[in-house]
Amino acid sequence: MSERIKVIYLIGTLDVGGAERQLVELVKGLDRTRFEPVVYTLGPPKGNILAPEVEALDIPVKTLGLVPRGYPIIHPLGWIRITGNLLRLARMRRVFKTEQAQIFHGYLFWAYVFGGHAARVAGIPIIITSRRSLATSKVASWKGYHRWLEKRINRITDHVVTNSKAVLEDTIEQEHIPREQVSIIYNGAFQAHEPLTETERSEALQKWRRSPDEVLIVMVANLIRYKGHRYLLEALAALKSASTQPFRMIMIGGDGNAREELEQQVQELGLEDDALFAGSIPRAQRLLPLFDISVLASLEEGFSNTVLESMGAGLPMLATAVGGNGEAVVEGETGFLVPARDAEALRARLQRLMDDAELRKSMGAAGRGRVQSEFSVEAMVQKTQALYSDLCMRKNI
Repeated sequence: MSERIKVIYLIGTLDVGGAERQLVELVKGLDRTRFEPVVYTLGPPKGNILAPEVEALDIPVKTLGLVPRGYPIIHPLGWIRITGNLLRLARMRRVFKTEQAQIFHGYLFWAYVFGGHAARVAGIPIIITSRRSLATSKVASWKGYHRWLEKRINRITDHVVTNSKAVLEDTIEQEHIPREQVSIIYNGAFQAHEPLTETERSEALQKWRRSPDEVLIVMVANLIRYKGHRYLLEALAALKSASTQPFRMIMIGGDGNAREELEQQVQELGLEDDALFAGSIPRAQRLLPLFDISVLASLEEGFSNTVLESMGAGLPMLATAVGGNGEAVVEGETGFLVPARDAEALRARLQRLMDDAELRKSMGAAGRGRVQSEFSVEAMVQKTQALYSDLCMRKNI
């Protein structure tokens, strides 16, 4: 490996999101004396909010502009239509061929399914795909079409990277991939390098905190149904009627398929002053130290960046026991795990954390230490580079 290994990364967009943030941190941390990264997105440039961070390091970000928002259309059959499918593949193949890369690494379903085929036809010798969530949502939403597509990309894939034990076991079981062809590289907990200024801190607290004794709760997740906001709102309504401890819930995340129904639920539960929608906030990690408790009420997860970032910021983590959450949160030590869809369990654990400032402090400290020792960005980068090197050696590249 005397010359640098060129790696093409493909993802839907570089909008604010967990997988997008992990890709950005990976390419920023790569050893540039050994690897030459180039990032492609399926969608248009306007969706690439995180691109300037990458481009600032002279890493090119190129947009294919093949689809409106980084994924094809709501129903996957739109990509199975033969003419459009072949045209997109042909264009990707031509573009990838000019790069003369050694590795293709696809992030998220549409990117790796179609980009992987284009990369192989373009002559890229190593194809790596990622699995960052459980197969449940794909099976439910796409009625098995994803299995048909993934079966075909798996035939030409050299290695599959997962981000938790839960996702690894799910991938092997659902896709029947040989275990030796799959590995775990945990997400790295991204922590914003620039702390909030006093002005930013004061402005945020003035906007969100009504009184000094109020407990501030945060949930960082896009407003999509499987994130489970509805159950958290039910828990908050019960807390409001039974607890004397004042609180306010801030929901940080972009609009999704649940925005309208959640707004209606907030009104119906009388939580207009207690549960606020903050919208999508770039680098939301900088804001986490302002809060007292972080919650993730997901119905399913792969391995949550929110959990790691919250623990890294010193917050006690209340999460549902789904996917890889239990691999990050140590029950009773760095936070609490509760069953999914259980508003009463959420309420009870929230009440305990709200009532005990010392417990919040001790859990937050334990969580920060766990993230620093087990889930750093540096570890994620090093393990990914080791995988690239191993695959190159196997193929004599």
